[in-house]
Amino acid sequence: MTGQHFVIFDSAIGPCGIVWGERGISGVQLPMGSEEKTRKRIHQRNGEVTEAPPPAEVQRAIDGMIELLAGKANDLSDVTLDLDGVPEFNRGVYDIARKIPPGKTMTYGDIAKKARRRRVVARCRPGARAQSLPDRGAVPPRARRGR
Repeated sequence: MTGQHFVIFDSAIGPCGIVWGERGISGVQLPMGSEEKTRKRIHQRNGEVTEAPPPAEVQRAIDGMIELLAGKANDLSDVTLDLDGVPEFNRGVYDIARKIPPGKTMTYGDIAKKARRRRVVARCRPGARAQSLPDRGAVPPRARRGR
């Protein structure tokens, strides 16, 4: 990803990372157990990104995340995100999630109601497809009976 940069920063829960480019923040990495592991994960997910000092706007986002992870209310709604390449459906889910006030929670079902879409619950939950079982109708009856 050309033009992408990252920095590791300390927080109450450990070393976190943030990735940004010209259009805004494109990724955040929660602690992976150590600064080295967090840095490695950023490279795994973002390719050849360059470590660099954050510009003022990114530093404000980092400061807000540090506050939030320390238990202080900060909604981060003023943070500019780079959603280039993010599917429209996911953008809608992110928009709903970004409106959840600090200290509050929302279930996947509540997000589904707000999105007014069926089956959104499975799509909202990361890894839902990998965890879901195949439809029994997709398996021929003979295969189900072991024939």
